[in-house]
Amino acid sequence: MARTEYYDDPQAPTPNSLVVGVSAVVTDEHGRILMQRRRDNNLWALPGEGMDLTESVPQAAIREVKEETGYDIEITGMVGLYTDARHIIAYTDGEVRRQFNICLT
Repeated sequence: MARTEYYDDPQAPTPNSLVVGVSAVVTDEHGRILMQRRRDNNLWALPGEGMDLTESVPQAAIREVKEETGYDIEITGMVGLYTDARHIIAYTDGEVRRQFNICLT
């Protein structure tokens, strides 16, 4: 599903959902960070996505990393909480979201 991102754009559509996103900084023994190329916008990103209603933030991060990379990880900390109400994402299925992301290590 394609998406269009808007930032501080008065022409952006009105959001109809709020999504809790999780991501994880996964490193190897050399300190290199695992990145993935997104299929929806072809940009590099940390593994992660939306949190399910039935899971905790750490559970969501562990699940997403496993689904997207095949790696089993252990959560050891939090990098930060990222949010910006000026960032709106519109999907071709009609969802227009604002989201915030909790990034873990």
